[in-house]
Amino acid sequence: MDILDQDYHDEDHVLMPKFTLKAGHNWGVEVNELDKNSNTVHRMDVKVLKMKVRMDNAKYVDGSPQSLYWPEGHDRTGIFKSMAAILVKHGFVDAFKLRAQYTDFKCTTDATDCFAVPSSLEKLCKWHRHLVLFLPKFHCELNFIEQCWGFLKHLHCQYPTSSKEADLKQNVLSALDSVPLDVMHWFTTHAHHFMEAYAKGLKGKGAAWAAKKYCGHWVLPESFLKEFEKAGKA
Repeated sequence: MDILDQDYHDEDHVLMPKFTLKAGHNWGVEVNELDKNSNTVHRMDVKVLKMKVRMDNAKYVDGSPQSLYWPEGHDRTGIFKSMAAILVKHGFVDAFKLRAQYTDFKCTTDATDCFAVPSSLEKLCKWHRHLVLFLPKFHCELNFIEQCWGFLKHLHCQYPTSSKEADLKQNVLSALDSVPLDVMHWFTTHAHHFMEAYAKGLKGKGAAWAAKKYCGHWVLPESFLKEFEKAGKA
């Protein structure tokens, strides 16, 4: 954000952060990396090098240690067990079925710090007078940006290969400017078709069928559900 403020202060900026890691990625605590003399290690850009370490063991009621990560020999060795798996070992056998909050739980009217609390990123963006947009975690057919990015990569692959940074930068900028507006319009319509099909009760394959069949339509026809049923029976 400092770079945006310094070099692009005359432009409006909207930041779109990535979401949490997918299942299979490990969770740990990020700390500064130290050398053998306990001094912080720095990267080539002078920033402090970070590393992730495991959380310390928890304890059972009898005081014996409980590892929070799957042990050696397990098909998920070294991966964080999840809160539900940890609670099962403490006697909560239905932990995987428990909800994250109580039924009909409501904050008191004066407790304004327990709902709709802005994240640290939102606070930082607001301080810098930037906007932040959290896109829904849909698959690529529902993400207009992802579709445009895929088209851009298709164009970029058609440029001559080069190992020069200047050429690569120019190719990316040229590809960005080469995405036609009518293609963006088509991606928008495609995404709308998927969302409308989902709203009418279709699943992934059904929504894909509707989007493909009526790709030349601005909106899905009112009869598309009947057409889908006929196609399913055929």
